Amino acid sequence: QSTWVSERLTHSPCALVASQWAYSGNMERIMRAQAYKKSDDPATSHFAGQKKIFEINPRHPLIKELKNRVTEQKFDQSTKDIALVLYDTAVLRSGYFLDNLADFASRVESMMRLGLNVALDEKAEEDPDDLLPPAAESTAADTPPADKDAADASSSEKPLDDEQKEEAEQSK
Repeated sequence: QSTWVSERLTHSPCALVASQWAYSGNMERIMRAQAYKKSDDPATSHFAGQKKIFEINPRHPLIKELKNRVTEQKFDQSTKDIALVLYDTAVLRSGYFLDNLADFASRVESMMRLGLNVALDEKAEEDPDDLLPPAAESTAADTPPADKDAADASSSEKPLDDEQKEEAEQSK
């Protein structure tokens, strides 16, 4: 990859742009979603593997602050995290996929902790024992799923057959 100073970015601090022969983020997403593609297709691998161009907006306040930190040699962890989050957001904004979402999430969390003045090593509080139901009384069926996707994934309902669909429509 190469980094260029952008002449076209006005509001964004940075962007990831496909080179002349590389797939754009949208095209890369389409090619990954192909149902009948070969897993080892050399053409797809070639175009998806082309170098991208990281464009920065030198007039953006975030880029200016990063430049100041580098010239003042303030190479702390927060400076590194800010630079990496800027790159990761450019990847996402341009439609590409991040290789390691866990690292991205931990960097965002550490930046939020710094922004909210929460210590980086502060742990989450444990629930008081009196708020938890006794283990003998609680069953998996009593516990609601954490989110809708989990409910859909854990549902063991069978699809409705034609008669059941007709009955359901008639009861409406």
